[in-house]
Amino acid sequence: MKTKESKSTIVFAVLGGALFLWLGISYTINTLMQGESRVCTVTSAEHIQDYNAGAPTASVEVETSDCEKIIITKMKYPDGVNMAKLAEVLNAHQGEKFEFILKYIQFDADRPGAYGVSSLEPVQ
Repeated sequence: MKTKESKSTIVFAVLGGALFLWLGISYTINTLMQGESRVCTVTSAEHIQDYNAGAPTASVEVETSDCEKIIITKMKYPDGVNMAKLAEVLNAHQGEKFEFILKYIQFDADRPGAYGVSSLEPVQ
């Protein structure tokens, strides 16, 4: 006969394993696939470096007038451009439209994640 503690341990282990599997699959899909592209008007961009827990992470937070806030992390596009340069370019073109390459899976619909922009030049 199983005790109440061993049943709850099994349930938590299964739930933990399912969560770990789901996060791993989501990460893999986002790494291998790109999502839709979206053209948005840039109002501002800020390069953010965070040293939380000793592991440096960088992102660009882009405010837009028609797509709300877009967070660029793990930048892939355009090739060879770092996040500081991208923020500088976007700020130099405030009020102009850029094509953002979004991530395939979005965890926060209010702040879509992106891999970058298709070009350092605004779209027409």
